[in-house]
Amino acid sequence: GMLVPFGPYGITPIHAGHPGTVSLRRATFEALLTDVCEELVAMGAERFVLVNWHEGNIAAMDAVATEVQLRHDQVQVVAAHACYTAQRLYADQGGELTHGGGLEALAVMAYDPDLVHNERAGDSTRPEKAAAMDAMRRSREVYGFITDVTEIDAEGWYGEPGWADSQTAGDFAGIVAADIVRQVEAIFELRT
Repeated sequence: GMLVPFGPYGITPIHAGHPGTVSLRRATFEALLTDVCEELVAMGAERFVLVNWHEGNIAAMDAVATEVQLRHDQVQVVAAHACYTAQRLYADQGGELTHGGGLEALAVMAYDPDLVHNERAGDSTRPEKAAAMDAMRRSREVYGFITDVTEIDAEGWYGEPGWADSQTAGDFAGIVAADIVRQVEAIFELRT
């Protein structure tokens, strides 16, 4: 297998206007991902696992995966959304998929512990409508859209980052990756 980093940018217009936010247009993201996949197909790659954490990228990733797989009979593409895997695996510990909560803190701590300072987060925020708004936009059946993260919270974040600690973060990436690998192998097994 080959690890091919895609880049630090994604589709996140709901965070526009917040310091540090750089969002790609969906067409730009799709063009970049398509070009990377097509180059790898030309080199002989036949199986792709697109690993993602950010929900804003999902629709574009799914579109590219479908198109690449349709254009090349021998190619199989799997999308792995690590945020949902982590949410399921860490639910008993408080692993809610919020914006700025424990799962996000764990993911950053697993990458570089020096970037997380839970003591600076202040009191946990949980605006009255935040949970309902998140449930509304993440429903699998009927859902609405948030176009500005301040619809969830004026500061753009809420959650419980305090339960994330260095011990849990130490195993986080390996646990999430192992579960994703298990699921990917099952999908590739079905497709052969």
